[in-house]
Amino acid sequence: IEFFDRYKTFSKYEIMESWFNKGEKHSYQNYHIHAGADISGVYYHQTNGKDGNITFRTDSLGIRSSKIYPYYDMSQEPRKGKILLFPSFLEHCVLKNQTDDERISVSFNVNLQI
Repeated sequence: IEFFDRYKTFSKYEIMESWFNKGEKHSYQNYHIHAGADISGVYYHQTNGKDGNITFRTDSLGIRSSKIYPYYDMSQEPRKGKILLFPSFLEHCVLKNQTDDERISVSFNVNLQI
């Protein structure tokens, strides 16, 4: 919520691109970012909730592992019918689907305009 409070001044947006994802057994996505976009998101059309969490790296926010700020990942289970939005610069991956069920989702990138 704090992230989106910063974007209240943007009255227009443009969906730059979107794509369909089909996550079969053993599928995964390596760590990456969505360069050139402001907000990225994923809509979960079909999931059992155990077929591969989306995981974000804290060090992509400039937080390096130390005694004060240990490195950690933040992970979110997919939820059917839900949309997850996040800053496009945030490095993330999708963990391996170790179930026999397919995860189906639609991902997208958004640019904000003043």
